[in-house]
Amino acid sequence: MLTYTDIQSYVDAGLSPAEIAAELQSQTIAIENPTAWTIGSMQNAIGQELTLAVAQIIKAAGATNPLVDAAWIALSTVGLQLYTADRQAMIEQLGAGNLSQEQIAVVQELGVKQEPKFPGVSEQDVVGCIAAHEAELEQQALEQLRMATWETWNTAYNSHVSPVLDGAEPTVANLIAGLQAAIAELEA
Repeated sequence: MLTYTDIQSYVDAGLSPAEIAAELQSQTIAIENPTAWTIGSMQNAIGQELTLAVAQIIKAAGATNPLVDAAWIALSTVGLQLYTADRQAMIEQLGAGNLSQEQIAVVQELGVKQEPKFPGVSEQDVVGCIAAHEAELEQQALEQLRMATWETWNTAYNSHVSPVLDGAEPTVANLIAGLQAAIAELEA
């Protein structure tokens, strides 16, 4: 749900609703997937060919690096989580020169996927959000005016009408005179 807080800095910077929508559409958030990936589950997700390439790369690197060897053991048994910064860096490092950047990104997305922060946001959504905010500000201003008017009326009433009603014999003429004095004070 788009809120004015999401767009306020863009509005303050003078961007048009179309420009704001374009900015919001370009924003992504990282969604971590804590799945412990095995060779089988990886194959189901990214296909046999890429899984085979990844397995061969990890197995070969594990022959000289005990940390990668431990990753290979996890991948081929209980599963290996790929969402941590270390595992994302390992994928990048092992993939460099062995896989294309597109293939590296596919494997990394098993652990961390970039998704739109504001999916489907449009210029009309931005215009509606700005209009809702302006309507809220208008309501707040009206409420402040109502409260100020009430306080002014209350003061005038207490000065001119209450004394008449609190008197020993409030008469209609005295009440009318008190109301007229209160109204005159408000109009001044």
